[in-house]
Amino acid sequence: MNLEKRHVTLKTGNEQLSTTGKNLLDFWRWNGSDLTCNATRGVLAEFIVASALGIDLSVPRIEWAA
Repeated sequence: MNLEKRHVTLKTGNEQLSTTGKNLLDFWRWNGSDLTCNATRGVLAEFIVASALGIDLSVPRIEWAA
């Protein structure tokens, strides 16, 4: 298992998705619009708590990070 730290940057949503004619925002809308979805609720809760605690949101969330 590779435990090497990945460098992830915040995306704007304008990034193009190959030759699909779609951008990342199109994917986000299609994939994540249901904020009551079981998989999404926990991540939304993390965002709300991080916001309330003043945690730096300019650093992307890394799934399974410590």
